[in-house]
Amino acid sequence: MDKLTKLVADFAEVAAQHYESLQEMNEEKANRLSGRIMQLYAEIRLMGNDGREALLARLESDCPGAAAIVSLYKQTYTTERSRKVLERLACEEDLMGFRARIALERWDKGELQID
Repeated sequence: MDKLTKLVADFAEVAAQHYESLQEMNEEKANRLSGRIMQLYAEIRLMGNDGREALLARLESDCPGAAAIVSLYKQTYTTERSRKVLERLACEEDLMGFRARIALERWDKGELQID
């Protein structure tokens, strides 16, 4: 497995764990994992277009946590695709749905800028 593939797999795994910790209302764990997500994203970003495309492939992930995080991090690069992911997740009646709705509201107000 090459470095980029491993980084993206790790990103998706940590995003899934982050999602689970949010569902469990474990704020301490979620915050710790959020820091790890940011570290992995920074490393992936250093890989340029290859890193961006590898991460974008996770937008269609079956894991809602991974898809949501990628959509937030890549929103300025792929606005329409990222927004569709958040809109799909916002229909759910769980914590992820609530967070997706809040993210969309902040996005619409211009308050959400990650990438």
